[in-house]
Amino acid sequence: MQMTLSRDHLNSPPSVAQMDEPSSGCRCGVDSGPHIFLLGILCLPFIFIGSFCVCFYFGLLTWYNIFSYFYDEKSICYRITLCPLLVIFFPILIMLFTLGISFYAAFVQLTCSFEDWRSEVGSFEKGFYGWLCSWLGVEHCSPYTVVTLTE
Repeated sequence: MQMTLSRDHLNSPPSVAQMDEPSSGCRCGVDSGPHIFLLGILCLPFIFIGSFCVCFYFGLLTWYNIFSYFYDEKSICYRITLCPLLVIFFPILIMLFTLGISFYAAFVQLTCSFEDWRSEVGSFEKGFYGWLCSWLGVEHCSPYTVVTLTE
C-alpha cells in the first residue's frame, strides 16, 4: 500500500486532540487518580496473559515470514547456514521476546490517568516485531503492515 501526502498535510498545525500531552503525576478526579492505578494493578495479570498470547502469535508469524523469506527467496547458502539456526534458536528467542514484551506491557499500563491507561492497554505487542523486522532489514516479513513516512 502506498499513501501520498502533500506538503500541506505534513506541515499543517496539529489539531487540538493531537496537542494534548499525557498527564504527569496523579491527580484526583473521575478519569484520574489512585483508583485508576488500582484498576491497573487488578488488570495486571490479565494484561500479561493477553499480551503473552498476542506476542507469541505475532512472534510466530514473524519467525515464519523470516524463515520463508530466507528459505524461498535467498540462495542455497542461506538455506544451509541461516535456516537451521532459525529453527534451533526459535524456542529460546520467541520465549525471551514474548516474556519481555509481556512484562513490559503489563507494567507500563500502571498509571493514574484513564486515557493513558486505555491507550497502553490497547497495545498488547507495542510494535516490537515491526521494529525488529525493520532493524533486520526485512520489512516485508513483518506480521502486520508497517507504514514509514519519508520525505
